[in-house]
Amino acid sequence: MPKLKSPFTLLPSAPPPGSSHYISNAVIIAKRVALGLEAPLRIKDLPWEPGNPFYDWYRWHSSALLVRIQLRKEQKAPFFHEYIAFELDDKRYFRIDRRQLPNEESPMDCTSEKGVEAYDTIEEITSLDDSMYNPSDCLVEVYFTTSPSPCLGLILDACSAISHDKRARVYTVQRYNCYFYAQTILLCICTADNLRVYRTSLNLWDTWTEIRPDLQPYFPSVHVLVEKPKYSYQDGLPVHADPPTRASYFSIRWPWRKTSRDENGGHRPREMQEANLKEIKTYLLAMIRTHSLRAEQYKFILGCSAEGVERDITEKMNYIWDRHSARSGIGFGLNHFVSNAIENMNYLPGL
Repeated sequence: MPKLKSPFTLLPSAPPPGSSHYISNAVIIAKRVALGLEAPLRIKDLPWEPGNPFYDWYRWHSSALLVRIQLRKEQKAPFFHEYIAFELDDKRYFRIDRRQLPNEESPMDCTSEKGVEAYDTIEEITSLDDSMYNPSDCLVEVYFTTSPSPCLGLILDACSAISHDKRARVYTVQRYNCYFYAQTILLCICTADNLRVYRTSLNLWDTWTEIRPDLQPYFPSVHVLVEKPKYSYQDGLPVHADPPTRASYFSIRWPWRKTSRDENGGHRPREMQEANLKEIKTYLLAMIRTHSLRAEQYKFILGCSAEGVERDITEKMNYIWDRHSARSGIGFGLNHFVSNAIENMNYLPGL
């Protein structure tokens, strides 16, 4: 019987999942120098003290406050890299990425359970939609409108909590990849700020619902195309009124933003629409579930099930939030894990 090939071998011109070849590209490096941008800084599991480059970077920017933060997805196939971009009140912009090492000797080991060493970085960019590496789309945009705005330390605490975790600090294509890294940071920031302002949402996944199966089609690539859910409300819980389609691209802001395909196949921004933390979590859970089902399609390579991948990702996000809240001085732990909620979950009417 012929040996099954990795799906990545079908893409001879594609880099390995999570590769960092762009960040070490000489032309890009020269362009960054010409623009006077700070060099990319690696986020590592080191003591939080002077001499740690990440600590020193934070001390340099410690007085800065967050204005907005975005979850962005690159348009380049086949992996559609996700990352965090944020704006500070001094009008400077940065992005946070998870990739593999630029010189990783065994890049395809990322398909194994043990994974490869993650290469997490923070770097200055010219704007939130900077396309120096690849063009990207905004999935979630959070504006911080309350005073005072949250400090930069909220983001750094989330990054540090991930880098301290022995599993989450390793890059694996099925679990702890760029999607996990960026989405975890976003959830921690949103939940922490919601708690700071409203004294609510003590748990990362305290309000969420089962997502209808229409949101998990087996797409021919990792890119998730989802139509903006149309919500009606029963007892305060969101219910999908119409099934989503694959025809439009989904983008959220705090409030949500939706973009759709125009007649020429490009992205056409649409009017901003309000959404709450519950709806953002529901949307991100749909993204996690879609990725999990996609990973299961290649279980002969990745050795995983959709249920296992989703459980591991959401439970690890919970654990990171617990660590993040402690480091940030929020002081609240999780009262329950997502796995318990999964066991008791039922479809809502209309789903």
